[in-house]
Amino acid sequence: MNVLVLRGHSNIQGLTDLGLMSNLLPGYITLPMEGEQDYEEYIKKRAMQPLRPNQLSYWKNYHAFHVSFMKSWWGDNITAENNFGFDMLPKLDKSYDMLQVF
Repeated sequence: MNVLVLRGHSNIQGLTDLGLMSNLLPGYITLPMEGEQDYEEYIKKRAMQPLRPNQLSYWKNYHAFHVSFMKSWWGDNITAENNFGFDMLPKLDKSYDMLQVF
């Protein structure tokens, strides 16, 4: 017996896993917007903290996810001096999704 598990719609799953969405890098790492020039603020906005005692928050580790992903691309070139690759990321001025294309 084969079991094929899909989370969400298969087209969205493929887009996010392959990094084909215009505002996301693989792993759901979001690209910063044009107004987000400060790395610490970029991370703070996305690193959701637990709301209650003993509550878990997967995304509170956003900084670690970002650094790990950027190092997988750029290796030792990712350092604190370049904000762990944040300075090299494009900053979006608006959303570039397929709805706008059509």
